[in-house]
Amino acid sequence: MATTFKKGDVVKAVAVIPQGPVLALRMSEEGVVSYLIEWTDTDGETQQRWFEESQLTGA
Repeated sequence: MATTFKKGDVVKAVAVIPQGPVLALRMSEEGVVSYLIEWTDTDGETQQRWFEESQLTGA
């Protein structure tokens, strides 16, 4: 079986970093602010997910 990589190769994961508009905000009882972000994935599908403020930075 042929493989793409061999032992010792330096590789990186294929990943999509969500980036898009803030659709909504919410705050927990503990004061943690979260944002609902929308983005388009590599398959062209629209995705939405809540992220805590500490997980985000301006684009």
